[in-house]
Amino acid sequence: MFGLLLDFIYPRKCLVCMKIMPVEDKNIFCSNCKKYIQYIKNDCENEFFNKRNVFIKRNYGVVVYNEYLKEVIHRYKYGKKEHYGKILAEMMQEKFEDIIKIHNIDVVIPVPIHKNRLKVRGYNQSEIISKALSKKVNIKHDKKYIFRLKDTKPQNNLNVKMRKINLKKSFKLVDKQNVSYKKVLLIDDIYTTGSTLEGCAEILTAHGSEVYTLCLAVAVK
Repeated sequence: MFGLLLDFIYPRKCLVCMKIMPVEDKNIFCSNCKKYIQYIKNDCENEFFNKRNVFIKRNYGVVVYNEYLKEVIHRYKYGKKEHYGKILAEMMQEKFEDIIKIHNIDVVIPVPIHKNRLKVRGYNQSEIISKALSKKVNIKHDKKYIFRLKDTKPQNNLNVKMRKINLKKSFKLVDKQNVSYKKVLLIDDIYTTGSTLEGCAEILTAHGSEVYTLCLAVAVK
């Protein structure tokens, strides 16, 4: 009864077009927008991922980053839509659970954002998603193991070379009495060139970890 009341007061909306969904429809997207959401089936066997990501054992993605997902993620990151994180995590859940089992992952870590950006945005979008995912399978979630030293400029307008320069020495591990994870799954919202993930993976690998990644959306090259 309480759930029905909440649905009436706060009706679920399609994340793309914001159309109010029927109460009985528990999907994330309406039937029309769902047609434009392209799921990725063969991870690392396609053209989406940068083969120069040498510190990452394997990349995984859920959907193609197109104009429909771009609007949703932009609203999530910059529009104070923190609650989107748990909804978007639903899209990633099945693949997330498969990765945990296949690679025997022992910790889930969100890609960190700098404290200045966190202050403006109010939350780390990758952390909201990774926390929601980890709770489903009761796996360790460590949001403080790696942090961002530099408040780098936005990556979206930089080429691959400039992204690497921009991120140089941007990440550092927190000294947790020599805690070292064997198999790490990094979580982020968007994969473009993989430079940010590679920067995190490089320092994690140097500390003895085997690194895998999972992103919600992957940009088509």
